[in-house]
Amino acid sequence: MNHIPILLLLFLSSCSAGVFQLQTLKSPSFRSKLISEGKYAHFLANQQLATGSQPAPQAATVILDTGSSNLWVIDADCIECEGFAYTRHPFNTNKSSTFENEARKFSIQYSSGAVWGFIGRDTITIGGNLKIWFQEFGVADKIADVFQYQPIDGILGLAWPALAVDQLTPPMQNLLPQLDSKLFSVYLERKVIPAHGAPGGLITFGTIDTVNCAAEADWVPLTALSYWQFAIDGFSMGSFTQVKKAQAISDTGTSWLGVPTSVLSQIVKQTKAVYDTINQLYIVPCSTTYFHPDLIFTIGTKKFIVKSVEFVLDVELGRGNCALEIFGMSNGGFGPSWIFGDVFIREYCNIYDIEHARIGFAKARQEKAMKQRNFEILCAAMLGFGQLCIMVGYDSESFILESVIHSIHERDPEKVSQYAGYYCQAVIFCAYMTGCLFAPSILHVTTPKILLIFSAISYTLFPFGFLFFNTYFYFFTAILLGVGTSFYYLGMGSYLSEHSTRETIESNVSISWSVGCCCLMLGAGILAGITSLSVPEPTTVIQNSTFSADKVQIQHERRYSENEIRLLSAAFSGMSAIAIVTFAMMPSKSVENSLESTEKKFGFMESLKMTLSTVISPKLVQLLPLTILGGFNVSFWLAIFPTAMNFTKSNSNLIYIPAIYSLGAGLGEVLMGILISTLSKRIKGFGLKPTMLIGTISVIIYCSLVFISTPFEAPMRPTSEKSIWIGQSYPLIFLIAIFCGISDCCINGVRSVICALVLPQRRAQSFAVTRMYHAAACMTCFFFSPIVPLYTYTCLLPILSIFSTFLFFRVVDKTHSMERKITQQVMEEEKIQTFKNQNIVTVA
Repeated sequence: MNHIPILLLLFLSSCSAGVFQLQTLKSPSFRSKLISEGKYAHFLANQQLATGSQPAPQAATVILDTGSSNLWVIDADCIECEGFAYTRHPFNTNKSSTFENEARKFSIQYSSGAVWGFIGRDTITIGGNLKIWFQEFGVADKIADVFQYQPIDGILGLAWPALAVDQLTPPMQNLLPQLDSKLFSVYLERKVIPAHGAPGGLITFGTIDTVNCAAEADWVPLTALSYWQFAIDGFSMGSFTQVKKAQAISDTGTSWLGVPTSVLSQIVKQTKAVYDTINQLYIVPCSTTYFHPDLIFTIGTKKFIVKSVEFVLDVELGRGNCALEIFGMSNGGFGPSWIFGDVFIREYCNIYDIEHARIGFAKARQEKAMKQRNFEILCAAMLGFGQLCIMVGYDSESFILESVIHSIHERDPEKVSQYAGYYCQAVIFCAYMTGCLFAPSILHVTTPKILLIFSAISYTLFPFGFLFFNTYFYFFTAILLGVGTSFYYLGMGSYLSEHSTRETIESNVSISWSVGCCCLMLGAGILAGITSLSVPEPTTVIQNSTFSADKVQIQHERRYSENEIRLLSAAFSGMSAIAIVTFAMMPSKSVENSLESTEKKFGFMESLKMTLSTVISPKLVQLLPLTILGGFNVSFWLAIFPTAMNFTKSNSNLIYIPAIYSLGAGLGEVLMGILISTLSKRIKGFGLKPTMLIGTISVIIYCSLVFISTPFEAPMRPTSEKSIWIGQSYPLIFLIAIFCGISDCCINGVRSVICALVLPQRRAQSFAVTRMYHAAACMTCFFFSPIVPLYTYTCLLPILSIFSTFLFFRVVDKTHSMERKITQQVMEEEKIQTFKNQNIVTVA
C-alpha cells in the first residue's frame, strides 16, 4: 500500500444483509498532501516512527485496501497522536462492553510504513449496514509517520486470507454469508484535486454496480490467492510497445500506478517528463494533461486504455507543473511487478469475485466528471461569445472613431471638436485606469457575473449614442466604457477561475479566447458590409485640356455619412446588447475544486489596501517599460494608424481600409495565439523570452512599413502629403495589420505570464495594476495625438520595444535565478537532514 485514497466509515453497532452499496470518501494521497503544504522534502529527510489514535462505539474512518487483508484501528491511548494534523476518533477499548483483548501483539509492515499494537475482538459494523460479530482486528498504539498526514483512523484490508498477518480471518471473509453474491465492486469518481471528505466513489457488496459501471465486464482469472493478482500480456504507450507476460495486482490502497523501472523510463521518454529532485517524482506541464499518449494494457485478448487525464495530477507544485502519477518498482523477480491503483480504477471499475477467484474490469461511467467538464466548456464558450459581441464594436469603433468624429465636425463644427475622437479615447483610458484601482475591491463585494453585465451595458451605450449624437452623452458613455472595460477584464478572469480547475484552466482560457478573438474578423465583415451598402463610388470629374478630356478622381479623406454612422452604431450596439443577454444567462454556480472560491476572503477596504500597496511594489515597477510599451503599441495600431490611413487623401479610393485592416489584425492575433499555445507545450519558457522577441521584431517590421508608406502628418489632420517611398494598398495594409496583431498578442501575453510569476500571491492585484499602467500610457498617447507626427511613433515604438525586451529578459533571469536559489537551498537542507538521519524510508 503506497497511498491512501478510499475512505469508509466504520461503526461498532448493528446491520442487515443482502446487497449493500456504501459511499466512499476521497482524500488527497499522502504525497499530494505534503507537497501542497510544502512539507514533502522535510518528510523525506526526517522519516521516523510516531504514534496515533482512533475508533470506539462511534464512527471511524478507514481505508478500503485490496492490497492487504487485516483490519486495524488506532488506540485511544496513543497520546503522541494528539498533535497530528487531522482530528481522529480513537477507539477507546474501555468504553466497549463487548471488546476482548486477546493479549497478543501484532505488527503490519506496509511499503510506506508500519503499525504496531495488540489484537482484540469486537462487533463491528461497516457503513451502518454490514455487521460482523466477534471480528478480530488490530488496535494500533504505535504508527509510522506516514499515517500522520492521512485523515484516517485505520485500514480495512479486502485481500485474501493468505495475506493476513497473524493468521487473522479478514472481515471480508466473515461478510460473505450475508451477501447475495460473494463479490464486491469498486467505482471511483474522477477527481482533479481531491478534497478531504468529498464523495470519492462507491463500493458495492454482493452485486455488480451497473449504475456507475458498464453492464458487461471482462473477467480475468487470478494467478494467486493472496493479493488480487492477475496476469497482463503486454503494454504500450506512444511508440513504445512491450509484449511480455507479467504479474499485476489491483490495489485500492495505491493512488498511483506502479510499473517496472524499465517501463517507467519509456513512459518518461514518451511524456518528456522531468524528475523533480525535491519531491522525488516526475513532472510534466499541466497544460499537457489531456495530450499525452494513452497507456494501453493488454490483459488476455482485451486492450484497456487509460487516458492521460488519469495519470497527470496537479498537486500544487507551482510554475504550471503537474505530477506524473506513475512510480517505478523493482521486485527482483519476486512478486507482482505492476500495481493497478486508482489511476486504473478510475477508468475501469474493479469487480472482486471471491467465489470464482477472478477479477473483472468494467468501463467506469464518469458521467459526473463529464457533466462538470461539459459545464465548464459551456461557461467558457458563453464567456468567449460575450467577449466576441462586445469587442466587435469596441475594436472596430477604435479603428474609425477619430475619422467619424472628424466627419461630424465637418458637417457641424459647433457640435463637436475635430479631435474629440482622440480625446474620447484618452477619457476612456483615464476611466479605465481609475477603474483598475477599485475593480479588485468591488469584486470582493459582488460577483464576476455582475461585473460582466455592467461592462456589457457600458459597451452597448457608447455606440448607441451615435444614433442621436450629443457631446455630453458621448463623453459620459466614454467614462462608463472605461470603467466597464476594467470590470470586464477582472470579471472575465475571475469567472474563468471560478468555473475551472487547475487541470482545465488553460483549456478553458483557450476556448474562451478562441471564440472571443474572432471579434476582429467579424468586425471586418460588418465594416465591409455597411461600407458596400452606404458608401458611393469615388467621385470623378472631367477635366478638359487642349487636346482631350480626362476623368480625374477627386481625392479627399475618408468621410462617413450620417447614414453610414447610424448603420454602424446600430450594428455595434446590437452586438453588445447580445452580450448583455449572454452574460446574464451564464451559470453562476462555480464548479467543484475551482481555482477561485466564491467565498469572499477580504472586504472592500482590505482589498483596496492590497491593490494600493501593489501599485508601488518594486517587482511591478520593474515591469513599467513593458506595460508602457503595451499601452503605446495598442494605441498606435488600434486607433492612431487607422486614423492616419483614413486621413490620407491618396487613399480615397480604398474605401475598405478599415475592413481589410481589421481582418489582418484579427488573423495575426489568432495565428500568434495558436503558435504560443502549441510551442509552449513543447518548449519550456516559450511564453516568455521567445514570445517577447517575436513581439519586438513584429513591432520593428510594422513600424518600418508604416514609416515608408504613410504621410507624417496623417495622424493629425487630413493631408495630401505623399509618403517617403511607397503608397498604401490593400495587400500592404493587410500585411501591416498581421504584424500589428502578432505584436499585440505577444506583448499582452508575456505581460500576463510575468505578472503571475513575479507576484503569485497577489495575482488579481498585479494584473489590475499593470493594466492601470497600460491605461495611463494609452491615455497619454491619445491626449497628445493631435500634435504628434507619425515618425514620432514609428521611431519611438521600436526603440521602446528593444529597451523593454532587454529589461524583460533581466526580470525573467532574475525571477528564474531566485527560484533556482530557493530550490538549491531546499535541496541543501534536505541533504543535511538526510546525512543526520540514517534510517530513511522512501515512499513510492
